[in-house]
Formats: sequence, C-alpha cells, structure tokens
Amino acid sequence: MQIEEMCKDISSPEGFLSEVKAEISYEERLLHRVNKPHRGYTRGFIVAMILLALIVLIIFAQPDGILLWLIVAFILYSFNYIILFLPTTRKDKDPEACYRSYQVREILAPVRFLLKRKRKLAIEIGITIFLGGMAPLAVSFFIIFGIGLFFALFFGYFTGAIDTNIAQSIVIQILFIILFFIMMLLFEPHSQGFSRIAKSFKKRIIAAHLKSRAALVAILALAGIVIAVVAILFIGAMLLTGGMLAQLFLAEGAIKNFLLLGLIVGIQIMVMRHFQAVSSRRMAHVMLEERLVTMKRDILLPLEVLVTRVKNRTMDEEEKRILDELKKLYFSIATYDVFELNFYGFSSIYVVGPKVKYILDPRIVPYLGTST
Repeated sequence: MQIEEMCKDISSPEGFLSEVKAEISYEERLLHRVNKPHRGYTRGFIVAMILLALIVLIIFAQPDGILLWLIVAFILYSFNYIILFLPTTRKDKDPEACYRSYQVREILAPVRFLLKRKRKLAIEIGITIFLGGMAPLAVSFFIIFGIGLFFALFFGYFTGAIDTNIAQSIVIQILFIILFFIMMLLFEPHSQGFSRIAKSFKKRIIAAHLKSRAALVAILALAGIVIAVVAILFIGAMLLTGGMLAQLFLAEGAIKNFLLLGLIVGIQIMVMRHFQAVSSRRMAHVMLEERLVTMKRDILLPLEVLVTRVKNRTMDEEEKRILDELKKLYFSIATYDVFELNFYGFSSIYVVGPKVKYILDPRIVPYLGTST
C-alpha cells in the first residue's frame, strides 16, 4: 500500500519550519480551490426548489405520500454516508509530496499505539470524522424533515389522514433529529469543537476546585447537564430511528405507489447532495481560514524567530521546550485534513479526515492529542 509520508526531518527547527511552510502552502492552494466559483450551484438551487414545490403539491393531493417521504428521509438519514461513495474524480498526486509503500504491520503499529496509549485521541478522531461529516448535512435535513414535520402535524392533527399516534411518534423523532443538527452546528465537531468544550470544562473544573467547593459543585453540575443533553439528543436522533422506520413500514398503505417512491428518492438525494455541497464548502472555507491564521500567527512566526536565534548553535533546554510546544500545537491542527469529493467533477463536497502521513509516522504520534 503506497501512502504519502512526511519528507522533512522535524527534529531540527529548520526541518520543522520547512514542514510547516509546506503545509501552509498546501492549505492556501486548497482554500483557493474552495473559493473558486463552482459550477451549477445556482442551477442546482433552482431545480431543488422546483422539485420541492412539486412534491409538496403531490403530497397535499395524495396524503399517503408523506409516509413514503418519511421512509426515504429516515433511510437517507441513517445511511447518509453512502452518498460519499458516489463516483469521485481521481486527483493527480502532488509532485512535491513523498510517497512510499507501507507494509500492513507498519500501518497497524501506530494504530495500536493510538488505541492503547492515546485512546482519547483515537476517540476524538472518530468523533470528528463521524459527526464532522454530518454537520454539512444540517440544512439538507432541516428541509427534508421540515416538510415531514409540517405534513405529520397537518395530516395527523388537522385532517386525520394519518393515525394520530403515528403522527405523534413522527413529530417527536423529527424534533430529536432537528435539535441534534442544531447541536452539531453549535459545537462544530469538524473543527474539534467537542474537544475544545471538553478542555474548556477541564480548565473550569480545575479553577473551581481551587476557588471553592460551591464553585466546583456548580461547574460539575453544568458539565453533567451538558453531557446529559448531548447523550439524550444522540440517543434520540441516532439510535431510535430504526423503530420509527419499522413503524412507518407497517403503516397501512405505506408503500403502494412505486412511481411516487422513485420520484421521492430522486428528489431527496438531489436536495441532500446540493445543500451538502453548499454547506460543506462554507465549512471548509471557514475552517481553512481559521487554521491558516493560527498556523501563521501562533506557529510560523515564533518558529522563524527560534530558527534565527539558534542558527549555527545548539538549542538550550528552554528553546527545546518551545520547539516541542510549537510541534504540539501544529500537529493538533494539521492532523486533520480537508478532502474534496465530487460526482465526476460536479457537486463537490468537503469532508474532514485524518492526515494519514501524520497518523502513521512514529516520529509524530507522541505529539498528537497533547495540545491544551
């Protein structure tokens, strides 16, 4: 298996400076690509609005259609990562990057190290990838489930076209999902938002412990409430949809119009993909801009000062400590990469994932997950 690796020797300030500059240059090129006008956004928005208006009129005329709409919505919500496996244009390798073939045992060794010695980092990476991939879908599912919520209330409580108990279950489940996505937008998991909140609470708990017992109890209670709310929303939005799907499938007349089912599948996939592309582009733009500011201001500038200071001489202990702190900060940011996926060059979406060349490098693993 051939994977990009890090060419630079980061043990010296000069080598680390070269790696930081290379990463900044790469992210500036990526930001430029993200900011370029993308084909079809306006046309895609117009088509999405027309199709949504069409399906709303159809469901008004045929109330059973809301069951089909919700069945497809819950399936897409539960298996939305399948959309990432649509054909993606291959990119040429970066001629400036280094590549080498890895044996399976070389790949497994750092993974085992992460799981055994840096379990919190492994969990952070998993949460960032999973929830970070869902955050750009918020607008898509606000629209899809918003339509479902409106018709569940309308047909369940005003016209009686669907059973009131089913309508009530639908409303509760959709509210869980909507609140879950609101939480995603607030916490920004794609930019390690959950980790920042956890570190913030840790600092507050330490400060409260030094201040007074009452302050400690108060901050622990607040942390408990936040954890409980997150857990309830996660369970309600992620783990209970299977029961809702089963209830919809068993509803009388749920699936009897396969032509309408095909139309709904097409509309929801188109709507989901379009707004996911728009939202993920905005997410990538903000994330890359923030990363570049931090790298240039908090890493590159002090590192250049350090390189100038120790030129032609050996670093003292304080300078070694400064270099280590800069490495910790840098790798806490650069460990995550932004990847572009597209459908034969169209409908580009951006997702966050680990930078494999860092995760697999034994020289770097000790610095991962150590930034405070």
